[in-house]
Amino acid sequence: MRFSLLAFVRRNLGITLILVAFAVLGVLYSVVNPLAEAPDEDWHYDYVKYVADGRGLPVLHDDASKNIVHGTVGHHPPLYYGLSALLTFWINTDDADSLLWDNPHFLAGMPHSFGNKNRIIHTDAEAFPYRGTALAMHIVRLLSVLFSGITVLATYLIALEIFPEWKSLALGAAALNAFNPQFLFIGARISNDTAVTAFSALVLLGTVRLLKRGATRGRLIWLGVTLGLALLSKISALALLPLVAVGLVIRAIRQRSFASLVKWGLVVFSLAFLIGWWPYLRNWLLYRDPLATNVWLATVRLRWPTPSLKELSEEFWGLEISFWAVFGWMNILVHEVIYQSLAAMTRLAALGLLLLIVRQWRRTTHHAPRTTHHAPHTTSPPLDGPAQLGLLLLGLWFALVFISLLRFMQIQFGAQGRYLFPAIPAISIFILLGLNQFVPQRYSGVLGGVVGGALFLLAALCPFVYIAPAYARPPIIAAEDIPAEAHRLDINFGDKIRLLACQLDKGVVKRGDPLRVTLYWQPLAEMEQDYNVFIHVLGRDEQVIAQEDTYPGMGSYPTSLWPVGGVIKDAYGMYVLPESKAPSRFRVEVGVYDRSTGEVLPASDRDGHPLHGVTVAQGKVTTRQEPHYSGGTPVAFDLALVPARGGFAIHHQVSLTGYKIDKTEVKAGETIKVALYWRAQKKMEEDYTVFVHLVDEEGTIWGQHDGQPVNGYYPTSFWDQGEIVKDKHAFVVSEDTPPGEYRIEVGMYRPADGQRLAIVDQDGQVLDDKALLSKIVIK
Repeated sequence: MRFSLLAFVRRNLGITLILVAFAVLGVLYSVVNPLAEAPDEDWHYDYVKYVADGRGLPVLHDDASKNIVHGTVGHHPPLYYGLSALLTFWINTDDADSLLWDNPHFLAGMPHSFGNKNRIIHTDAEAFPYRGTALAMHIVRLLSVLFSGITVLATYLIALEIFPEWKSLALGAAALNAFNPQFLFIGARISNDTAVTAFSALVLLGTVRLLKRGATRGRLIWLGVTLGLALLSKISALALLPLVAVGLVIRAIRQRSFASLVKWGLVVFSLAFLIGWWPYLRNWLLYRDPLATNVWLATVRLRWPTPSLKELSEEFWGLEISFWAVFGWMNILVHEVIYQSLAAMTRLAALGLLLLIVRQWRRTTHHAPRTTHHAPHTTSPPLDGPAQLGLLLLGLWFALVFISLLRFMQIQFGAQGRYLFPAIPAISIFILLGLNQFVPQRYSGVLGGVVGGALFLLAALCPFVYIAPAYARPPIIAAEDIPAEAHRLDINFGDKIRLLACQLDKGVVKRGDPLRVTLYWQPLAEMEQDYNVFIHVLGRDEQVIAQEDTYPGMGSYPTSLWPVGGVIKDAYGMYVLPESKAPSRFRVEVGVYDRSTGEVLPASDRDGHPLHGVTVAQGKVTTRQEPHYSGGTPVAFDLALVPARGGFAIHHQVSLTGYKIDKTEVKAGETIKVALYWRAQKKMEEDYTVFVHLVDEEGTIWGQHDGQPVNGYYPTSFWDQGEIVKDKHAFVVSEDTPPGEYRIEVGMYRPADGQRLAIVDQDGQVLDDKALLSKIVIK
């Protein structure tokens, strides 16, 4: 009988559409995601290139500096790398070193960082039409997409094998697998993970089929061959051995034939051994360990002390979200709402599986009669023996993968959802099966369509909304397009770069909050050197409360790539330290230097005068809670300090609402500490100086401290209307102060001319130019 592709597509239209959509999305992810911007992709490509260049198989050394193939993949079985080499050996890849240009400021596994998410510096050499190394890497990525498509098809066939009359569930599970954004992202990267995931899915399919339909020669050969290919793909495929063994044992028990078990085992494991044995023998000859674990442990960063299961459970949220969507080198997140929605779906599915178990237990204990047809208004059909065994096998495989991952996480930091992908057929089927417990079976197709459609939409958006923007270079604009609100500077750095302007996204920032600084650079000449930019945000006591030190473009745009002409709009993001002293004024200091030598480019203003410490902007940092006054000496007044002479300020600018004094009895020569609580009645334009004096009855000063609020780091012009400021002062009582009673007086004055602000009452009548606080006794 002649095979008809059109007839096949008509009979299998649902899964055909899913596979076509997956292929389109897979190509999209492989194109949009820049090269080497996925976990270990550059390592895996090193392996491919090593084989394609005709150098044989690499050797993993316990001294990482000796590894020609970077990373820790040199001991892996070679199937994936050999196939990739066959596809790309004809391409000249001598440009690999220049194409894979390391970013020295790269931040892996730090998703909340604002930049430096790029593992390498990306240039036009990666652009389409591809050539050289870029072409080779994209071809290998397409091979990965092919392997991942096999996994999607296997998920559909496994579900259909367990539930032959429930095609909508099989389609829903395949769609959930296919349109999982993380599966697409990992499935479009260079890695042997895609191969071992595909062959694991085929082994799982073969085991389920053998368990349900019986052991024929064809099924045993299928199982042996796919198991051998899995072992030839990655060492982690060894976890398939107990899975296949359990499947064979269960089938032999059902047939009550121990002899059959021995025969089947010989066929399956002999085939697997014949195909996949030799990389493990090679490891034994090279490392005296078939798994090369001894050398691998010597090259990875081990966790110490080994975390307990309870401690590992604290990493499960990261494991869960990275199963769905954490891109780049585990440093690009999607919106939190998406994670919460996917988590809710997963937990609802888990609850549904519990309901299914309870219902099945009730059916079993009440010996419900077996029915051939299932009423469409109920949630799911009763599970017959083969279906139960199939689900049990899926659960066993998930457990084996999960336990292996937990052990891996105890050895090194590895809470990455991609390590669960060999079990993604089981996970997808379980999620759809669990969700189906809450809808009538006749709506199962609608449920699968909603879940699959939502994931498809998310998967289609992620490359453009999250992945591509993370690697985008800063835009080049015309000088006249610099916003009017940006602070003009015109600072020259070594006659190479001119900083035209600076702009803060906010003038007031709370401790722990993000701050964005946008710099407008103008290249003055072509540069061969890649200069670093440092941005220091200095708060109270010149404490660095936020900083960034990086290539421009937050790591994406080194200066050697800058074209002369135009203005580069370069945005930097950083978090203000939660422990920053606040409230306080802050200033932003910027510099440019050569990272290789540490030499700072000299800065000068527009008139050519040298600058030391280039301050480009200022703002203020505040606390999340206003200072609270309680205890101490009660204050029965709300004084407003205003200028005694009108004409330069508005009445009721600031009020003193409370104070604290650390001691009321002291000796001459001792220190008195005073905390004043000010409330800004209006927004003040001037910076007033606070005075705190110890005076006798004649007004003679025996101790004092004059200074702008908060040691000069929070001038009054930075205060917002209604803001409460805690202002600490300390002074030493003069050594020759005679014993007796004294008073502390406080107030404010304008430093330019010494003009004090006067105390007025509610009617605006001037009462005094100082406030008298507690009595102080000098012993």
